[in-house]
Amino acid sequence: MQKGPRRFVKQSAFAKAPSYLWAFILTDFAELVEAALLNTRPLGSLATVSGAATVAEAYEIKPAVRELGGTEVPPNFCRFVVSGNIRPFRTTWDVAPVQYLKSRFDKPVVNLNQIPEGRRTQAQKPKVIISGMAKRPVAALDANGEYLSGKSTVIVYDPKETVDLSAITAILNSRIAALIYFGLYSGLALSGGYLRFGPPQISAFPVPKKLDLGEIASSSPEEIEAVICRAYSVSAASVTAAFARNFGEPVENEGVELETEDE
Repeated sequence: MQKGPRRFVKQSAFAKAPSYLWAFILTDFAELVEAALLNTRPLGSLATVSGAATVAEAYEIKPAVRELGGTEVPPNFCRFVVSGNIRPFRTTWDVAPVQYLKSRFDKPVVNLNQIPEGRRTQAQKPKVIISGMAKRPVAALDANGEYLSGKSTVIVYDPKETVDLSAITAILNSRIAALIYFGLYSGLALSGGYLRFGPPQISAFPVPKKLDLGEIASSSPEEIEAVICRAYSVSAASVTAAFARNFGEPVENEGVELETEDE
């Protein structure tokens, strides 16, 4: 009986993995995840991570959502999106419909005066909005606090003084982040290979320990992947190859064109 090659993983890598998850050792890029884990800290140590709304709040918010009905978002209103509207670095609020609790909207806005105070405060803060279901992490930056997102999304806000939310967005959308998340949580994949993204997973997600956030924020799109790989101490070429094997060839805006569940 022929045995497969043995794979040795440092115990310290397991210690860095969220909840000691070990599924990554079964992938064909285990060495990349191992190397990355050794140089990380949890995202939740850099900023606040939470769900965008509870189920009860989702129903409270529904009466406050309406069509824009014009060209400008009125004062005390903000744009409303759900998981299916999240793409890497952006949303599809202005080009794709939003399905929410059995209702369909073209350009929905929400009256901030009609929602719970805590969610109103969150909506007006700069934040990262992460899709709750995709094949890889997909994060959009709300730099000016212009969006309220639905219950299946995850938000990252109130970063520490030295932390740049645009850098966190870039990390989450990177190919190495896709490989790390897939390596850790692929055993929980749903039909079609979709993965769930919740506050516990995002808060525990390993981000580089030594990272020049300003360098990421100031880099061109072509340079960002290489900068992030260096921060994780992994080879950009190896990451590109592993990503191509597991996700297909990298293309611009690799987000999942996902029909959101009817929230």
